[in-house]
Amino acid sequence: IADRFRTGTAWEQTEAFAIPGLYTSYVRVNLIGREPEGIVARGEHYEDVLTRLEDDLYALVDPVDGRPAVELVTRAESLDDGEPPLVLPDLFVRWTASRHLRRRLEHPRAVVSQAVPGFLRGSEHSIEGLLLASGPGIDARGEIGTVSLLDLAPTLLALLGRPAPDAMAGRPLAILGSAEHGTGR
Repeated sequence: IADRFRTGTAWEQTEAFAIPGLYTSYVRVNLIGREPEGIVARGEHYEDVLTRLEDDLYALVDPVDGRPAVELVTRAESLDDGEPPLVLPDLFVRWTASRHLRRRLEHPRAVVSQAVPGFLRGSEHSIEGLLLASGPGIDARGEIGTVSLLDLAPTLLALLGRPAPDAMAGRPLAILGSAEHGTGR
């Protein structure tokens, strides 16, 4: 598959490409000097491509429920002093949660459709998980409700008495820690 992707793509016309993923999508710009056959220059051209991609992604609508299909688009350059990342994708796309497989998305200028993937999980799976925590600084509690995966690393850092870097999107969960440990930001 990788060889077919490499040889079957018109790289001289491709400004950006998707990197396969399940619940989060990744987009990489075909950047000159970083990609083998890059066509997008650093600076204004790169920024224009990212802005156009973000606008197009946010314009996608799920025709089944009429809701936006994309919840959040994050630029990796914000994690690296504004420079295009060397290894990471340029954009991380978090899709709006849905109870159905999105086989079709609508955009003001196009329709995007997909076949049912062979790896599709049945209804017994969920993108939600179970969080169990025990130890010094963690208060005894029952169910705490839905927790964002982005909040786990800042929470663990807070429990260790360390500040979370400003680049982290999540926030410490004060509900897990006692006042002297889970202070948050």
